[in-house]
Amino acid sequence: MTQRNFVIVNGDTDSIMFCKPDQSTFSKEEQLTLLQEINNLLPDAIKFENDGVFSKVVCLKAKNYIMVDQKGKRKVKGSSLKSSTLEPALKQLLADLVECVMQDNHQDMVNVYHNTIRTIRDGIPDIKPWSKKMQLSPTTYNSTRANETKVIDAIQGTEYKSGDRIYVFITPEEKLCLTERYEGRYNIDAYLEKAFKTTKRFETILPVKEMFLNYSLKRNKKVLEKL
Repeated sequence: MTQRNFVIVNGDTDSIMFCKPDQSTFSKEEQLTLLQEINNLLPDAIKFENDGVFSKVVCLKAKNYIMVDQKGKRKVKGSSLKSSTLEPALKQLLADLVECVMQDNHQDMVNVYHNTIRTIRDGIPDIKPWSKKMQLSPTTYNSTRANETKVIDAIQGTEYKSGDRIYVFITPEEKLCLTERYEGRYNIDAYLEKAFKTTKRFETILPVKEMFLNYSLKRNKKVLEKL
């Protein structure tokens, strides 16, 4: 990198991304030459491959990044950007924030966040997108941990059994309740905090604390009312 004066964009255990100082594109000939030079430095059993040239790369942290190839196709990698545990509404919030990042539109990120916050504040008509999917297992029934006992309490009086999937939301009493039992009451502060924590995935590249308020905190309640 020093010899070529390249800029290292990202690197982890088995890959490296770099670009020219002037951001100009690597020709196919340059790519082949560089790949050969890199592999000549490595033992015979270890060979790097060329994953391609990307017009834009956003790195949140190791193994968590968004890449756009020269045809505009986007590749997203990493648990921070593809969390399977997020509720659908928060997944959509994350996707919308990613889109703003890729467009370099930070003001829209704040607008997207505030739209989500207002939905939580004003009343969620359908709790399904805000519910967490869980699968019942023998551990669920045998554990004494609060996470599992809350689930057992939620399914009392139902025919759910081990192996079944359920959807639950957080009640004002900080308990779990089945989605099909939703009657318009939910823990507003819990979901406000979840929305804020979703924005924290970008704190390595953006001033998250300055851009997004945590509206679950008492000191921000007056701002929340006026939002």
